[in-house]
Amino acid sequence: MSTDAPRTFVRLALGIAAALLLARVWFIGHRALDLDEFEHVHAAWSVAQGLLPYRDFFEHHPPALYFSLAPLFAAAGIDSNPDAAFAALVGARVVMWVLTIASVVVVYRLGTLIGGRTSGAIAVALLATSSQFLGSMLEIRPDVPAVLCLLAAIWCVAREDYRDEPLPAAAYIAGGAAYGLSLLFTQKPLFAAPGLALALLQRERGFARAGLFAIGTLAPIAATMTWFAAHGALAPLWHNTVTITARLNADGFSPLPRLVWNVAQQPAIYLLGAAALVVRLRARRAAVMPRAIVYTALSLAAGVFVIGRAYDQYFALLLPLLAVLGGALAGSIEAELSHRRVRGAAAALVVLAAELSIYNYARAFKPIEPQIEAMTWVMQHTSPRDAYLGGSPDAALFRPHAWFYFFLTGAFAADSDFRALESALESGSMHPRLVVMDTYFLQRAPAPLVAYVAARFRRAHGDLYLRQSEYGRPTLNTSEASDRFERPLTR
Repeated sequence: MSTDAPRTFVRLALGIAAALLLARVWFIGHRALDLDEFEHVHAAWSVAQGLLPYRDFFEHHPPALYFSLAPLFAAAGIDSNPDAAFAALVGARVVMWVLTIASVVVVYRLGTLIGGRTSGAIAVALLATSSQFLGSMLEIRPDVPAVLCLLAAIWCVAREDYRDEPLPAAAYIAGGAAYGLSLLFTQKPLFAAPGLALALLQRERGFARAGLFAIGTLAPIAATMTWFAAHGALAPLWHNTVTITARLNADGFSPLPRLVWNVAQQPAIYLLGAAALVVRLRARRAAVMPRAIVYTALSLAAGVFVIGRAYDQYFALLLPLLAVLGGALAGSIEAELSHRRVRGAAAALVVLAAELSIYNYARAFKPIEPQIEAMTWVMQHTSPRDAYLGGSPDAALFRPHAWFYFFLTGAFAADSDFRALESALESGSMHPRLVVMDTYFLQRAPAPLVAYVAARFRRAHGDLYLRQSEYGRPTLNTSEASDRFERPLTR
């Protein structure tokens, strides 16, 4: 790093990465909410209302995100003031953005640890130009803090490979605690466990190191389970987050089409990362190998074919490690072939990757304004106490759900659950005012339930249906009636 040329390249790579991350600030308040964001925000808001996950409403993700974001969604007026609701949504996305930047910083530190500043800068550039990574990490979802926690766990234990003396016991306990916390956000980091365990066991006094790491891992998990047990919700916590999730993963889909498409969209991070894995494994005896990074990356890569539902958010755990390894490989090549043309080509590739990332992100962009407009309509035409029924919270994001299953995007509710719902509606013990008749409701709800809603509710705005009895004509069910209802509702 004594010459100006490497420093210029490092500044270019870091500058492009910083520009891409800063550019995402605009998208925080303008990009449409993803379906998963509706789910996670509504769950966090429900916790803010005093409800307990798994006992009072259905969730199959661990609870850490919902309790972490609950204070943000407990703001006054969030269920009646569109501006307050929008501010809370933006605030939650800002939190995700900050956590993403923290993950990028850890990636830089890991890159410099195994390959120097040039490698760290290339790793950051590879990660920041991954539209798949930023597309998932800048949404309100539990995977965002889980990625940071997993990277922190790897950082805590990876340093020993580059030290002349062992790490203190506290480092392994802290790493385990970070890993345990990642599992309290989402179950996906479980696929990193075999790699982390192998990396720990290959150290001197490996069983002792692994034991310390396990103690740290179990501490936050045990504390959470104890708290839920004290509130009478340990059994549903286990059933929803373990039993149901295992059942869902068993009924999965092939990851190959999505994987091929992802590689085609961002080839640099995948190809460099895969090549670096091969190089590191083949040269493991000739040089110091970052075992915690290599083995965890291999473990997560294998998980792509095991998890059953390898959505983009799962790859968000793997991509930072591929970026670190790919950056180290590219940095070593740059050092061996130190030449102006080589650096020029590398700089051009970084710029090209950034342009491809911007294109991919812009191509998939959808504005948030129609969603905010629909939420505003709900706040103007319903009371904060009016319950909704639907396939997704959607525009009823800040309205109480009438049923235990507040979203129907998966095969969660059993036939007996739907029969109980139909009985409660017929008897009047459940009386939702609003129905979100979206694609997910039509796909999952049984025909009798759809017929019940069609007979007693009328489309009022988009996918939103209101009870006809609100207007004194519960049996009126014609298109002319719909036209007459539409005008006063939107006045």
